[in-house]
Amino acid sequence: MHRYEIGASLGEGAFGQVRQAKHKETGEKVAIKTLKDKCRDFNTMMRLPEVKALRAISHENIVKCKELLLDRKGYVHMVFELVEGGNLEAFNRKHRGSPLTELHIRSIFYQLLRAISYMHSMRHMHRDIKPENILLQSNGATDNIKIKVADLGLTKFCESAKPRPHTTYVATRWYRSPEILLRISNYSFPSDLWAVGAVMAEVVCRGEPLFPGDDERDQLARIIALRGHPAMVGWQLGEITMNERHIRLPKTTPSSLRSVVPLASLPVLQLISDLLEMDPARRPSASEALGYPLFVSHRPENYIRLPSGKRQRLDGEGLDTARTRDYPSSRWTAGSQNEDEILRQGSESKRVRVKALLPPKDTVKPHMHAPRSPQYNEKVFNIPSLLDNGDNWSDSTICHQLGRRSRAGKFDLGI
Repeated sequence: MHRYEIGASLGEGAFGQVRQAKHKETGEKVAIKTLKDKCRDFNTMMRLPEVKALRAISHENIVKCKELLLDRKGYVHMVFELVEGGNLEAFNRKHRGSPLTELHIRSIFYQLLRAISYMHSMRHMHRDIKPENILLQSNGATDNIKIKVADLGLTKFCESAKPRPHTTYVATRWYRSPEILLRISNYSFPSDLWAVGAVMAEVVCRGEPLFPGDDERDQLARIIALRGHPAMVGWQLGEITMNERHIRLPKTTPSSLRSVVPLASLPVLQLISDLLEMDPARRPSASEALGYPLFVSHRPENYIRLPSGKRQRLDGEGLDTARTRDYPSSRWTAGSQNEDEILRQGSESKRVRVKALLPPKDTVKPHMHAPRSPQYNEKVFNIPSLLDNGDNWSDSTICHQLGRRSRAGKFDLGI
C-alpha cells in the first residue's frame, strides 16, 4: 500500500470500503477496495470467492482488478481501475426529473446483459445486481455511455448446470427474486435476470424502485400484487413453497405492468415483462435477452434471435428451429392491424399473448403463442389501450400503489 496515495472514500458496504487512490510513481488513478475481514496468509486470500471470481473473469463491461495486496495486519486490498462517471444510482438521481431516452436505456442494458451473459457462461452468478454496482464511464452528457459491473463479493461459482442449494441471504432486497424471497435454495442464474429487470424498470421510472419493500414480507407482497400469485401464473414450486411455509396472500392474477411503468416503449416493456416472470424457468437467459427487439440495432439486420419457443422469423427465413413447435403461427402482419385490434382479436379467439412486438417493419410478423397451461390466466402487460375496454384494473394494482400503512392488515404472510 505504500506505493499508493490514498484519497477520498468512494463508498462503503457490508464487506468493505472503497477509496480513491493514485500510484505515486505513475500517477495512475485507481480505486482500492479494502475488505473488513482479515486473512491469515496469502493462500487464504486467494481462496476468497471474490478473489477467485476476479481471477477467472475478464470482460470489457466488468471492472478490472489490477492488483491484490495483503498487508501485515491481514487486511486484503483489491486495486481496481477507476471508473469516474459514478454509478447508475447516482445517475438516476441526477436525471430523476427527466426520463432517459431509449437510446440510453438500450446502450446501458445491452452492455449489462453482455457482462451477465459472460459471467453465466463462466458459471458465475453475480447475486447482487443493483444500480449501485453498475458503474458509468460517462456522466450521461453523450449517448455513448460505457458501463462496468462491479462488486463481485457475493459471486458464486456453479460447477454444474443443475441448480444446487445456495444461501438465500444474498442480493439487495429491492432486487431480490421471488425464489430467493421464498427461501428456495436451489436458485440459479435466472435470479440475476430478475434483478436486471427490476433495475431496468427503475431506470425507466426515473429512479423510482419498482418493488421498494420495507422488509422481506413487504417485498414479497409487493411482487405478488403486481406479478401475480404463483398459483395463478403456473409456478408450481412457488405455490408449494408458500403452502409449506404457510404464507397466505390473495391469489391475484398479474396486473398491468404498463400501469406502473407508463413511460416504457413496447420493446422496453416487453423485455422487463419477461425478465420479471415469477417462474425462473420462464425468464430468458442473458444471451437470449440480447436478441430481443429492443437491441435490434445491435444485431445483424436480417436475423433476430429470441428465447427458444419465442422465436421471431423474418420472411424468407428457414424452418423454425425453436425447441418446441406447439405454438400457432401468427395470422397478422405488422402494420396490417393496429396493436389494440391484434391483441383483442387474439385474446378473444385463441387466448394468445404477444411475447414480442418488433419495430414497424412490413416483413416482420409478431409471434403469438398459446398459454403454457389451462390454469395460466395471464393478462397482457404492454397495451395501455386495454385499460379503456371497461375492465376494472384498479383493484389489481391497488396493493402495489398503496403505501405500507394503507396495506396494514391486508396480507397475512405467516412467515
